[in-house]
Amino acid sequence: MKFDFSFGKKKRGIIEWAKISVILEGVIEIFSSVLKIDKKKLWDVVDEIQRELLKRGLIDDTVNDYVINTPELLDQRVERDVDKAIEDYKKQEEEPKKDFIYYEKEPDGSKAQELLGGEIGIRAIWKTDENK
Repeated sequence: MKFDFSFGKKKRGIIEWAKISVILEGVIEIFSSVLKIDKKKLWDVVDEIQRELLKRGLIDDTVNDYVINTPELLDQRVERDVDKAIEDYKKQEEEPKKDFIYYEKEPDGSKAQELLGGEIGIRAIWKTDENK
């Protein structure tokens, strides 16, 4: 009795990759010419949709493997991901969260405060002057 165990992901052969390539490129070409959309933008849309569907487990990873194994498409994905990360970073940096209030008080008449000036400090935004 012979058992055929295989672990991990099944490797695709060159003929299978050729079929996948012809089908995907043909579909993209047709949609590009019919809808008058740049192929690069169409690939971006297809890639983002398949990534989301793949995350949810609704499709297998055939298209994802094709994108990863095609240098031009992989470059587009990396550029898109890096641009998105930079935009996210800029948004976080543009919106500083101010969770403190800077305050100054007039000198209270003591010798130290006459020399140095009044009290200065920072406090939490939820505290009022009465709570100090």
